[in-house]
Amino acid sequence: MFIPGINILYCVFFTLVSTYAIRVNAELFFNVSTWIYEVPEGVTDIIINNSSAFGGSGKVNYTLSVRGENVSSLPFLINLTNGIIRLVGALDREERSEYYLTKTASDENQSLSLTGIVKVIDKNDNEPICPDTIKFTAREIAPVREVVGSLGCTDADIDKNAEILYQPDSPKTSGTYLPFNVTPFGNVVVAVPLAYRSSGKQNTFSFTIQYKNSARMERNRTSQDGNWKNTNITIVVERTGCLQGWQFEALQNKILLWHDVGRLNRLTLKECQLHCSAMDRPPCNTIVMGPNNDTCTLYEETIYTIQNFVQKRDSFTMYRKFCNTDPQSSPTIRKIQEKLPGYAYPSGEKKSDVSTTVPSHNTVSKVLQTYGKSNGYYSSVGFINYFYLTFSHRLNMNRMQSYLYS
Repeated sequence: MFIPGINILYCVFFTLVSTYAIRVNAELFFNVSTWIYEVPEGVTDIIINNSSAFGGSGKVNYTLSVRGENVSSLPFLINLTNGIIRLVGALDREERSEYYLTKTASDENQSLSLTGIVKVIDKNDNEPICPDTIKFTAREIAPVREVVGSLGCTDADIDKNAEILYQPDSPKTSGTYLPFNVTPFGNVVVAVPLAYRSSGKQNTFSFTIQYKNSARMERNRTSQDGNWKNTNITIVVERTGCLQGWQFEALQNKILLWHDVGRLNRLTLKECQLHCSAMDRPPCNTIVMGPNNDTCTLYEETIYTIQNFVQKRDSFTMYRKFCNTDPQSSPTIRKIQEKLPGYAYPSGEKKSDVSTTVPSHNTVSKVLQTYGKSNGYYSSVGFINYFYLTFSHRLNMNRMQSYLYS
């Protein structure tokens, strides 16, 4: 039976109840599934997330938690009514690079969480650190570009902010030559051929390597930040035998204007070279053969140890003694070789107790297998040294050796 007044009231009541039921049973939801915010070091007082929950019934409240941390100890604050998260203090990437934040929205009947990541962007705010003094040893027969040692410098920043500039300073002893250089990766290498001379000669080299951050410092902590700093280097050249026999490099129409350590007549070139190779005190590093090979003059010096003392002289030939270094010249390179499959040990040598696992740096394997392979083993150590430094991407040799010797 249709009663107009009562039916109208019933419809209004049903509508109100239905609307209330829908509102009570509505689910909470965020319009995003996750979020990422990148914030530079040192920045503060910014909003890092403003996502609010939709739906739900009644008032929605928000809380914040951080994975593995007590949120009260961190510079993150959340508005309890609208869910906006603010960064209220500076972050330091060197302390922590990422924070996992969870925002939880709750109403009378349910709760819903939204997780996000705050990534701290590196700022060039740390100076490189190098040892004050380092002492290395170098073999007399070391080829050019062989690694003498690593400075082992570190920088707490990352990527380009961690790049370090290096440059050698003048030797501390005036008038001396410096047969060493430093690579862009902080490794000291042989720059020119070495020679061991008698104890009264210079076999110890003391010099300074300067270093500084290659990028502009964004925050100066002291007045000295960004300036060149020094590491004092001492390198002792050690006398070394030549297992494969000494060889001689010829320079035509040249003589060495320096005092000799011996002069022999009526010797063939071969006899003169054998005599030079056998000399011990003082050692012989260079010979000069006169016209028609009638005289053989012996020198303790070389074109490298006594610079600017080579002069043109027709019909004379100067020979510098050198050693074709064997494939085992560098202990670090040797370890790389031993870890490669198919490495051929020289005759009579026993396999050392080293794992044959291929290094994680596949480039090393490819280089060794592609270049310098001759008669079953790998050579061209100088090239491999240099390439290994290049691809290592700023890992110093000490860290590489830690891996290779493990």
